[in-house]
Amino acid sequence: MQSQHPIIILGGTGRAGRAIATLLLEHAPVAVVLAGRSRERAQAAADQLNRTVPDRVSAVQVDVTDPASLRAAFTGCRLVIVCVPFTDHAAQHVITAALDAGIDYIDINTDAAKHRVFAQYASRMQQGRSVLLTEAGIIPGCPALLLRQAAQECEHLDEVTVGSLMRDPQMPRGSAADIVAHAGTPAQRYQDGQWRQAGPFAHRWLDFGPPFGKRFTVPVTLPELHALPDTLPVRRLVVYQAGFNPVLNLVLLLWKLLGLSRSARGRRWGIDLFLWANRRFSSPPYGIVVLLEATGQRAGTAHTWRVVLRHTDVYVATAIPVVAGVLQLLDERIARPQQGFLGHLVEPERFLTDCERLGLRVDITGSPR
Repeated sequence: MQSQHPIIILGGTGRAGRAIATLLLEHAPVAVVLAGRSRERAQAAADQLNRTVPDRVSAVQVDVTDPASLRAAFTGCRLVIVCVPFTDHAAQHVITAALDAGIDYIDINTDAAKHRVFAQYASRMQQGRSVLLTEAGIIPGCPALLLRQAAQECEHLDEVTVGSLMRDPQMPRGSAADIVAHAGTPAQRYQDGQWRQAGPFAHRWLDFGPPFGKRFTVPVTLPELHALPDTLPVRRLVVYQAGFNPVLNLVLLLWKLLGLSRSARGRRWGIDLFLWANRRFSSPPYGIVVLLEATGQRAGTAHTWRVVLRHTDVYVATAIPVVAGVLQLLDERIARPQQGFLGHLVEPERFLTDCERLGLRVDITGSPR
């Protein structure tokens, strides 16, 4: 039976928003509201989806910087999925409006300001019934969940390596903004109970499998992983990211070394340069790969465990974990109230099963060494 309370997608006309809407309509008995800055674009996207699933998609114009616009859009909804980057005070406006409406919340962006808002409203969240999941795509999103699953496979984790590779020449500005902001964060590695800054020239060759093969990678920081080693038996953990193309890699390196993230103008320059270099110099193959390799002990025997997530479309791959998380929300598999990273709160085994069913390729291998 179709839910009477729809799911609203902020940024529903973008690539990630459209992919999420499509998967939700295929795999869940829900109605969807596409929200965007342009009423005309949102309605055109809704009309296109309604040709396949009649009368389940509607459209609304929303300004995420306007609290009144958000309150009106959230009225009667059960969940908001945020597929737009937060600027100015948008994080506070969107999260506050969701709490006022008493609805669930999921986002896919990496904005740091939202975590300050979550901390500010922590006591209020505990007084309600909402579940608020943050950074719910494939990366960020899945690495924390894969680490939790690895801890179930190995009683003691000696070394864990997380790697990611992303290739898409048509990334929109919002995605570029997330990547540029992330590139400005000092990389860290976990060793024997402490996070330490990774050396400026630390690198590793990782095998991402066909069609990408071995790629040069550098350490990066993923906030979703920082809280987990304290609760999981991990001795060493490092996250690596492959480059995009030689020109774009140089742009990101210079942008980081010059500290351009310290100013709004520098961030704009970084985003503009990213978009130009990505579109001008990227070449096939395209797609996304996220992997985790773990070595440890199982039943007193040395054990290895490796999982690889892959898809040919970066934005479909981003949408799949979001929808897998929504399915657990709809089934009340996540305790209420709750706020945190998606990878911390969903059930790992069902999540990976659902991701595979939704179209993500999931390859898992494990054996004694």
